[in-house]
Amino acid sequence: MPDPSDETTDPLEAQLADSFANFRQSVGVRLGATALDVWDGDMRNHTFRMSLMSLAQQLKGIHDWRNGTGERLRVLAGFVDIMLPNALADRADGTHLVAIYTPLFVALQEFSMFCFTQQDFFRDVGDPPAESAPLPDGDVPGMWLLRFTLDGGKVAPEHSQMLTPTDDTRYAASLYLGFLMARFVWFHEYAHCFNGHVDYVQAEGLALRLHEVAEPLGVASFAKRTDQRSDTLRALELDADEAALWASWQVQATGRENFESFANFDIGLRKRLALFGAYAMTWLFEEFQNFMDARYGLSHPAPYLRLQNMLGLSRQRFTSDEDQAVQASVESEFDRIAAVIPGMDRTAQLMRDLKGSEASGELARLQARLTELRPELALYRFAPPDGS
Repeated sequence: MPDPSDETTDPLEAQLADSFANFRQSVGVRLGATALDVWDGDMRNHTFRMSLMSLAQQLKGIHDWRNGTGERLRVLAGFVDIMLPNALADRADGTHLVAIYTPLFVALQEFSMFCFTQQDFFRDVGDPPAESAPLPDGDVPGMWLLRFTLDGGKVAPEHSQMLTPTDDTRYAASLYLGFLMARFVWFHEYAHCFNGHVDYVQAEGLALRLHEVAEPLGVASFAKRTDQRSDTLRALELDADEAALWASWQVQATGRENFESFANFDIGLRKRLALFGAYAMTWLFEEFQNFMDARYGLSHPAPYLRLQNMLGLSRQRFTSDEDQAVQASVESEFDRIAAVIPGMDRTAQLMRDLKGSEASGELARLQARLTELRPELALYRFAPPDGS
């Protein structure tokens, strides 16, 4: 079984550790929160550190990118200790801030491990009959731990053991799936920076920052309350989703996987896991939003349409016979895990709803709004020196 501790230390690590002080200060000032120091040598933070290192390696060179005014891109990224399942993109004093809240990352690991404890999920990986984990009891894997700890519960070792795959290969695949889901979130938040979303919404007074899930006193507290504003913010989410989906796929398609422990997995399996991770991550945001609404009384656009949009994009974008087979396989895996998770959507229902007049009309409206926004976003959009 691949051991995550075998990852080769990257020269970027020293730079990232040095920049942590700036990230911590920015998190404290902008969010009133504490940053997780993944560079302190504590092995409990090893998976967090691996996720950040992989991201930095994938995005090496972005600090040479410039926007329409010639401004150079500067981004600080890391994890913050806020007990909510969320992520954000922000900007202050010429520097973008990208953060994943630690409970979100933990939720992804819990969800991905649960998936590989189910015998019908990715039946060609490892020894599925070795798995014997029970089905969820009225809660969604990834949400149980969050709800339990916020309500003052103490997690027993039996819970982790129950959600940990028995087979070594499936355990390794579950770790990798968790990292891929986190990568999708990182790419999504970075897309908000690259594509000029954060700068635009701040300049237009539409939002202080962009959260994945609405928060108390968050996006809704600083906004022009109009229907167009809502369409604008939702259109930007679709844009970031598409960018993250494409970037996640291209890592595999172009042989740029940098998790050395998992790079020897078959490329077809890596593509399937990356695509499944993008879909599952988007669906989980629905659960996170339900959790936030129930606990804080919020109201925020549901991610359901975002998942429909990504399924549609994949069917349109990945057109080779090989990639179409990957897409079909991933939809089957999504449906298999949906069969055992309470309330999880099936792909056939998602696509049927998308063809309905309400969903198709809403998606068309948001895509039209995104097209209208392109010229305004161009000034804020960052691109490599060669303009690609």
